[in-house]
Amino acid sequence: MSDTGERHPGLDAKLVAALDRLGEALAATARRAAEREGLSPVQMRLLLRLAEGPPPDPRVGALAREVGLTDPT
Repeated sequence: MSDTGERHPGLDAKLVAALDRLGEALAATARRAAEREGLSPVQMRLLLRLAEGPPPDPRVGALAREVGLTDPT
């Protein structure tokens, strides 16, 4: 990249695609880890977050938002 901030669209597209594949691989790994423990991926995410320490706002709705869950979930 030059000092003028030029971007290379081909490189950008490759980086986005690589990050997308990495995200899919991480999600699959997380699913398998949760299944080994007899948990759903959501349950695993919540337990991992709680293992880090109490959430800043200890209400269920706040914790759900913190890990990216919607109200119906």
